[in-house]
Amino acid sequence: MRFHARLALWMSAAAVVVGFVIAGWRGGLFLPARDTEGGATNGPGADRRVPLESAGGSAAAPARLSEGTPLLTAEMDFDRLRSEAMQGVARSQWHLAQIYGLCQSYSLDPPRFLASLDAMAGQAPASRAGIERLQRRMADRCSKVDSGEPIPHEAIKGWLEIAAGNGSVAAKINLRVSSLEPLSAQEMDDLVGAVARAPDPDAMLELSNLALRPVEGAMSERHAQVVGNPLAGVAWGIAACRIGAACGPGSMAMDSICINSGQCSYASYETFLREELVPPAQVERLDRMVAEVMSLIGRR
Repeated sequence: MRFHARLALWMSAAAVVVGFVIAGWRGGLFLPARDTEGGATNGPGADRRVPLESAGGSAAAPARLSEGTPLLTAEMDFDRLRSEAMQGVARSQWHLAQIYGLCQSYSLDPPRFLASLDAMAGQAPASRAGIERLQRRMADRCSKVDSGEPIPHEAIKGWLEIAAGNGSVAAKINLRVSSLEPLSAQEMDDLVGAVARAPDPDAMLELSNLALRPVEGAMSERHAQVVGNPLAGVAWGIAACRIGAACGPGSMAMDSICINSGQCSYASYETFLREELVPPAQVERLDRMVAEVMSLIGRR
């Protein structure tokens, strides 16, 4: 029981996108989310959040910027990404929501956000170098987002909903992770099946956050083997890294871990998961579960 409790706690801290960890943290070092004054420039129908009919599209749209271009980096072409999202490219809409989530707390008060990381470095000297690199990345990334204007929570949720409506499985899972409603076996079967039919690293990272939750009812036998407990969440995270998710230094996953746990020196997300979350007695079981996930999505 202590293992599962510790693992669930760490998975919450390391979650890449549960409610967008960076944007959604209330209290502690970071700022509460707030709307810009009056909300006139950021509400429904404004430049960041558009009605579904204005951003209609398909997840199967032609490959564009969102295919193969580094996201969340200093090289990110934010204006082009946002243009694609406005044109209805579901993958770009999903990535736009991610970027807004990553940068929201920074956008509300950049000096205070960076100062909070300075305070963290003071408490964790071994992580100082990693935290300083993170500060530079956040400033480089987030200064490009809407010219540094404050990002309202509605922009994040709005683009998630639009992306999900246009077929983004990652966005659908993210919204479900954020919900407090009980998770039914049928719903989990449907989501796992969607990921298995069209494996996507982002959707698998999102599923890693949902897979650790208990499920109400009887699932299909094969799906039940890879969900419903904290170790399953680790397995999906590792499998996502192995098929191409951004899991190395400077990735959103690793930066989220650095900000939320102070662990800023790991070389990869998989290394962090294995060394911080999985005791030796569970390694063999985890490896079997990772193999099962890889088999489920048609990879070896």
